[in-house]
Amino acid sequence: MDPRTYYDLTEDSYRALCPVRSGHMNMGLWPQKHLSAAQEALVESVLKFHKALSKTEPNAVIDGGSGWGGSRRFFFHHFPSSSYHGINVSQRQIAVASEANVRIPNTTYHHMDIRDIHALESLRADAFFSIEAAFHFEKKEDLIKSLRQMAVRSVTIADICVEKPEDIAKFPLVQPALRNGWSTRDYELSFRDAGYTLLGSENVSSQVFNGWSDHLFQIDTKNFAGRKRLLEQFRLGFRQMAELADQHVLSYRWFHAEAL
Repeated sequence: MDPRTYYDLTEDSYRALCPVRSGHMNMGLWPQKHLSAAQEALVESVLKFHKALSKTEPNAVIDGGSGWGGSRRFFFHHFPSSSYHGINVSQRQIAVASEANVRIPNTTYHHMDIRDIHALESLRADAFFSIEAAFHFEKKEDLIKSLRQMAVRSVTIADICVEKPEDIAKFPLVQPALRNGWSTRDYELSFRDAGYTLLGSENVSSQVFNGWSDHLFQIDTKNFAGRKRLLEQFRLGFRQMAELADQHVLSYRWFHAEAL
């Protein structure tokens, strides 16, 4: 399933999982008291992970898969002088994100496929981020090579990794969404082949999958604003993902690589 189709089918119901409309579409970093706090904690932790390994503030940031715009204020907090460029294939999400962040300076959203990232070469961006979106991307090896050709100095990715692709084939609620997923080794080799040095890789699976799955089962089905059938599929699918993570078939990792 391509990202556009996935968003068309699920974005309303997925967004309804967080009643306060946090602006995020990630699974969160747990334990937290509520979903929006977990989602904010995940973004904050990824940016701190980046800063711990990259001492230079970027001039321009590209955010691949920028969602509803919830992460923009965190980027602004950590990199107040950097221009920000969000990429998204969903025009609707871009409209919401643009409105939500209209008061944050140097913020631009681009309606485009990540495979067309070369169109942003003139920005001279020196940092690329993708927070829980890259598992959708096709041909990630081409993306990473393109970033290197564009002289993007640092690449920070938080992603759901498929460590054993053959083991998810029998899970129809999991496999379609993760069909483009990469293993940890795939990332390591692709960074190396593109001329990046992997400076850090962190496995945070124990803080993501089960907390997110538990949250889904705590939602009041009767008052859920999205499609109730999708909620049930989310519950079953993400419970299976949590079990697969416990079996080390899946993992949730962030990576930071730089051109040294």
